[in-house]
Amino acid sequence: MNSFIGYIDHVAVLLGELKRQEGIVLQLVDEIVSRATQSKQVIVFGNGGSAATASHFVCDIAKGTITPGCPRVRALCLTDNTSLVTAWANDESYDSIFAEQLKGCLDHDDLVVAISGSGNSPNVLRAVEAAKEGGATCFGLCGFDGGQLARLAHYAVVIPAENIQQVEDIHLLILHSVSLLVKERLEEWQKAKVLVMASVNSRGRR
Repeated sequence: MNSFIGYIDHVAVLLGELKRQEGIVLQLVDEIVSRATQSKQVIVFGNGGSAATASHFVCDIAKGTITPGCPRVRALCLTDNTSLVTAWANDESYDSIFAEQLKGCLDHDDLVVAISGSGNSPNVLRAVEAAKEGGATCFGLCGFDGGQLARLAHYAVVIPAENIQQVEDIHLLILHSVSLLVKERLEEWQKAKVLVMASVNSRGRR
């Protein structure tokens, strides 16, 4: 890959292969909408570029999906508190920075979204193990061959590329589409709720 067009062409090939995993992406949409309507949390984390993707995604689903009359998505990114992350890294170990945070904020039936290009980041894997022990559903976004994360998570999308930049490109594209679909589903949920209430009120006036 020695040109801009070459880079883009390869991303396009990867996007074509991603269509085979559409069902898993839509499962993530369903899981987030379910948590919103049950007042459960969506907790997201990753390292490096994936940390930025996690933070971006939380912004999108916490603010960008707001729909009048609908419950909001309760989203939290474990990379955003620098003081807490560095405290756990310094006092315990870097491998524990996400798992230890989860022990303080995770509720049963929350949704955890773990992002790891390699799928083998020890701190991500340890956090997913802790989340599963705490009764959460775990979704992984991975690259390369998926690594251990693809096998450990309940659901995983794997981008079969060995270029981490391209993996991160597609992760962000996936999560942008997810946030838009979540908003659409919440709008549909609200319309259905209004129709049900109108039907109930109509019966009550008879």
